[in-house]
Amino acid sequence: MTLNKLYFYDEAYKLKVKMQDEQMYIASCYTFKALTTALHNFSLGFDTKHKHKPMEYLDKPLLAKEFKKDIEDMTEEELNKEIQKAIMAEEMWIKAEKAKGLPSAKFSGR
Repeated sequence: MTLNKLYFYDEAYKLKVKMQDEQMYIASCYTFKALTTALHNFSLGFDTKHKHKPMEYLDKPLLAKEFKKDIEDMTEEELNKEIQKAIMAEEMWIKAEKAKGLPSAKFSGR
C-alpha cells in the first residue's frame, strides 16, 4: 500500500470520526431537551403559587433549517447560476487532475 493511499484512508477515518462525534452531539441535544421538558412539566405539579404553562418538546428537527434548500423559492436564473458554479468547479477539478498526470507505477518484480 502506498503512502498516498494511506493518506486518503487516514483522512476518511478522521472524517468518519468527526461525523460520529457530530451525530452523538445532536443526539445529546435531543436527549437534553427531552429531559428538561420532562423535568419542567413534572415540577409543575409541585408549584402551587405560580401557574406556568407546560414546556413543549421540539416541533421539528434541530437540523431542519440547516439541510433545507429552498430550491422552490429560487428563481430560474439563480438556479442556473448555481448549476453553472457546480459545473465550473467540476471542470477545474478535472483540469487539475489532468495536470498532475498519472502516478508512476512501481513494479517489484515478484
